[in-house]
Amino acid sequence: MALTLDTPDLCDGEFVGVWMFNVDPALANDLGDLQICLVSAGCEGTFDSPNVFVGANAHKADGDGYFDIKIEFSDEDGDITHRFNAGDTAKFAISGIGSLTASSFDFISEPNGGPGEHFTAAHIQGIGNDSGWICTPEPAFLAFLSVGVLAMLRGKR
Repeated sequence: MALTLDTPDLCDGEFVGVWMFNVDPALANDLGDLQICLVSAGCEGTFDSPNVFVGANAHKADGDGYFDIKIEFSDEDGDITHRFNAGDTAKFAISGIGSLTASSFDFISEPNGGPGEHFTAAHIQGIGNDSGWICTPEPAFLAFLSVGVLAMLRGKR
């Protein structure tokens, strides 16, 4: 199974710091077997290899939801060319759980008192002097993650 993350509609200077996902709660006991590895073929950009963390409801998006998978793109050295920038593409191979399918990721986050639960969340940084969390309420929006929501965030600058 493969996962492709891309940022076609981010503007120059904007970048993804963290991207989070959920897995079918019925697979929670198997999450220790889940392997998510960056695949160099098909990746575009100069971003550093991201850190991947997996754990049932172990990762909190700022303000809303606990997620099972956290992909953290590093910019520790402060070099902006090493961030997951506008126009970059990251491809991951997913394995370790035999019953895993694409629909296994079609689950909402565990609520934490914020405005709702979400299928995915991304922390977009470099929006002027600000940053923001973008949460998608349904999987179909993954392809359109930055189209409308980033336009709204830019309007708040």
